[in-house]
Amino acid sequence: MTQPKPLHSATHPAVSKEDATGQTVGSEISDVSDKIHELNNALSCIRLYAGFVVEDSEPESCCRRDAEVIGRAVEKATAALAELSQLTRPATSGSWPISRANKR
Repeated sequence: MTQPKPLHSATHPAVSKEDATGQTVGSEISDVSDKIHELNNALSCIRLYAGFVVEDSEPESCCRRDAEVIGRAVEKATAALAELSQLTRPATSGSWPISRANKR
């Protein structure tokens, strides 16, 4: 069985920031940001290939309709990731937006 990756690794140096409650936020933010980036890259590939199918399919083809549904789902997922990525960035006030309450 594989061991979980340590939170503070050489590839993710600790980030010393404090959230609105004064608690230190470490490299977990960097880890989440990296995962969001990886997911966004995968969604970009899916969007690209779905676009190829749409372009190369007949207008009434079931493959085209499926690719269009996939494209819309990718757009929704990309928008959700954009919202999540905002949680990994410091707010303009210098605090980390950990919850919706902090974003207001």
